[in-house]
Amino acid sequence: MMLLSEAEVDRVAEDELLDEARDMVSALELLLQQVRTNGLPRDEAARILRHDAYNLKLKARSVSLPGLAPLTHRLDDYLSGLESIENDNIVDLQAYGDRISALLDGEQVTLEDVPKVVRELPHLNTFEVSDVTITDTEVMLVVPQRSAARVVERELANCGYRVSDRARAARGAGPDPGDASRPGDYHHGDAAHERG
Repeated sequence: MMLLSEAEVDRVAEDELLDEARDMVSALELLLQQVRTNGLPRDEAARILRHDAYNLKLKARSVSLPGLAPLTHRLDDYLSGLESIENDNIVDLQAYGDRISALLDGEQVTLEDVPKVVRELPHLNTFEVSDVTITDTEVMLVVPQRSAARVVERELANCGYRVSDRARAARGAGPDPGDASRPGDYHHGDAAHERG
């Protein structure tokens, strides 16, 4: 019986994971072909792909192949909101499969190039920009802890909400002296927020 070193065991395990990843990408391509030919219902295909993409993402974390983990994570993100595979999705998913296959087959991607490669992949639009309407919304926030209120207020202000302090104004107090970024706009405790 031959004993393997720790490095050899790691290499064997990584090779097995890469083989499994190749099999998953091949299964993706086969599944897309079944959808194209109406051999598989589109919603069932989406369910299977979501499951496979999630498993591929988990396996990619264990492999030291630069770029594989972010690519598989992006694929999982793409599929997470998809209920049915439509024709546009087939083209996008084929691009993912081709990119991941190239990486698994030895294409070299430097760590510096990974963000560019990931940004070039298709992304799923979850809403139609033309469906967005701008509204003037007022929100009442009641947070008894001043520190928590301060964090929530800062986040609301960063999202474009105007923050006023009815409780502070009723006491005759001025703006919070500890916050000079937007004097008079922040408060603690009860608050009304208007989108401004």
